[in-house]
Amino acid sequence: MGIKEVTHRARTAEAETAVASRAAKDSVAVRMILEDLRAGVYGPTTLIIDCKATKDIVTKPRSTPRTRYFERSTMLVKRLFAMHVITPMLIGTDDMIADIFTKALHRDKLATCREYMLNLDKNGHSIGALSANARRIWK
Repeated sequence: MGIKEVTHRARTAEAETAVASRAAKDSVAVRMILEDLRAGVYGPTTLIIDCKATKDIVTKPRSTPRTRYFERSTMLVKRLFAMHVITPMLIGTDDMIADIFTKALHRDKLATCREYMLNLDKNGHSIGALSANARRIWK
């Protein structure tokens, strides 16, 4: 593995962790609003991610030399995980519907995401456009 590849992976993990931290903040805000409305919030909120490095950064208690320089941005999401407010769930990149909002997609994946979001069936008797595992996750 070359230095460029290691650097790229570290940057990807840093960016994904920053996004996970922001999503965790938003989850806490929504949970607080629901509690104010007296709607019970039971159990941790699932944080769906598609980067194994991010899941490891969030769930493992210590930092490494590669992650130490952005450790401060991970403190909140790590604390929320430790308090059982959020729980990260790793899914495959092919099943990440949110990619439609964040990056340019190949035509096939764009069509799959679009069909799922519009709840369109390809052949009339399927539940949706994604794999069975993705349908279970995104219900």
